[in-house]
Amino acid sequence: MPAALKPSGVTDPRPRPAPGHAVRLVALDVETAEWGHVVELGCVEIVGGAIGSRQFHTHIRPTVRVNPFAYQVHGLSDAFLRDKPWFSDIAAGFLAFIGDARLVSHKESAERCNLSAEMERLGLPPLERNRFVCTLEMAKARGGFTSHKLRAVCDCLGISVRHLPDRHDALTDAILAAEAYLRMTAKSRAA
Repeated sequence: MPAALKPSGVTDPRPRPAPGHAVRLVALDVETAEWGHVVELGCVEIVGGAIGSRQFHTHIRPTVRVNPFAYQVHGLSDAFLRDKPWFSDIAAGFLAFIGDARLVSHKESAERCNLSAEMERLGLPPLERNRFVCTLEMAKARGGFTSHKLRAVCDCLGISVRHLPDRHDALTDAILAAEAYLRMTAKSRAA
C-alpha cells in the first residue's frame, strides 16, 4: 500500500517535502460581495509546523454591489469598500506572497473558485485544485465533529473561538484554518 494512503483509502493531506526541503504552506480565506467577487483576502504562512509571522491581508473594492446575505456574514459594506484597491491592484502582491506554496483552506472549493474567478478576469490562470489542502475534507474524513463549519471544527479541536465576533473576517478565518490544519495533522501523526 502506498505510504500516502491511510487504511481507509483516504489520501493523507499532509504535503510530503523532498528530502532536505521544507514544504511551504499558506492558509487563506476570502469574503465575497457575491460568488466570484472577493472583498477581503487573508493569508497566513505556516512554517515548521507552526503559524508564522508573515501575513497578507487586504480589503478589496468589488466590481459589483455587496449582496445583502454576504453583508450579514462579514459586515463589509459598499461604502466601506468604496476606497479600497481593486483586485487587479493587489493580485501581484497576493501571488508573490503565496508563491508556489501548498494552500490550506476550509471549504477549498469556495476559496479556489472565488479567487480563480478574479484571476481569470485579469487573464491570469486559475488556482489549481492540487495546490489545496481542505480542512473541511480533513474534518469529514477524521470524523467526530458535530458540525463541519470552521469554528465548530476549531472548537472541537480545542482552539478557542468563543471570544470571536459572529461576523467573519478573512484573516481570522485563515488563522483558524491554519490552526485546524496543524491540530488535525498533529493528531494524525500521533495516531
